[in-house]
Order: sequence, then C-alpha cells, then structure tokens
Amino acid sequence: MTALRAPWMLAGLVGSVLLLIVALVVLVWQQGPGPLAKTLTLADTSSVNGHHFPSDFGRLSDLVPFAGGISPVASGVVPVAHGPEFRDSDWVKAQVPMDWTLQVLASRDEGAVKRFLTSLDNRADFVYFAHPQDGQDWYVVTTGVFSSREQAIGVGASMTLADGARPFPRSMSSYQEALRAAEAPAFVPAEESAVVPEESLPVMP
Repeated sequence: MTALRAPWMLAGLVGSVLLLIVALVVLVWQQGPGPLAKTLTLADTSSVNGHHFPSDFGRLSDLVPFAGGISPVASGVVPVAHGPEFRDSDWVKAQVPMDWTLQVLASRDEGAVKRFLTSLDNRADFVYFAHPQDGQDWYVVTTGVFSSREQAIGVGASMTLADGARPFPRSMSSYQEALRAAEAPAFVPAEESAVVPEESLPVMP
C-alpha cells in the first residue's frame, strides 16, 4: 500500500511547487517591476557618476548634419597618369647641356604622345617630357643622346617612324633654357611716377 502511495505523493508535491511558482509570478506581474528591474529614464541619464550632460548630448543630427541624401559626395580629382617614358623637369635639368638629342614628335595632347609611343616596337629607346613654348605646355618625344649635332643628324636620317614623323636634332640646353624662362618670375615694370612741374615764381610788376 505504501508503494502505491509514493507516486501520488510525489505528483502532489510537484504540483504544489508548480502552483506556488505560478502564484508568485502573477503576484510580481501585478505589483509591477521592483527596484532591481527599474530602468533609467531620460532624466536619470542626464547625470551619471556625478557628471551632468545636456539633454541633446550625443544627438546624431548635431554630430552629422543632414545633407539631403541626394547629391553624391564629391570625390577627389584623379590626376592623369603619365606614361612610363615620361621624364620630369628635374630630369631635363640634369642632362648635359652640350649633348644633342633627336626630337621626333611634339604635341599639346599627352594622350596623342602616349598613343604614338604605343605604336613603336622600341619604345624603351624614347622619352617624353613637358616643354614650355609660347606660354603653352607641349609634350616632346626625343630619342638618343649624341655628342654633336652632326652625329644626331646622321642617326636621324636612317630612322623610320610611324605617322610620318621626321626627327630633327635639338640640344638639351634649348630645353633647359625654355624651362628656366618659364620658371622665372614675371617682371612687372614699376609705373613711372608722374613728374609734377614746379610752379612758376610770381612775376613782380
């Protein structure tokens, strides 16, 4: 008989515990959140650890002003990349002024210069650089370094280039002088002061 009562007693005990738990949950729900469950209100957040903050502290609209969300953000201008044969003005200035070279092309369009170099089988033998002339920048393509004008003429006569380009000799000093002239500060003559004539002395009668 005792063995039959044990399962019923255990079931009754479990049911009582469950009923007690349900009653406590209902009681807590009716009383509202206690001190441990209290959440911070906006007024509470204005003072944390003794530090006071304004009510608009950290507002996103103040940190990141609204720009409309329509116009795209302007990106930086990407400079035009020079070709591998390009040489800057420092390279031109470093050349021996007495040397000669063959100029094979001149254009104000750097793209045209790069297309011309692409058409060459021996493009590694050529260089190009900016050459100021008549207030404008030209890109000139040159090849070779020669000790004299006559030597440059002899080599240029045997050259065959695309697009009917005909090489002609130029000294490196001519390119260097053009750079110096372009980099020299513009001289503005001072205006001549007007000469005020002296007043004539009064004539005594």
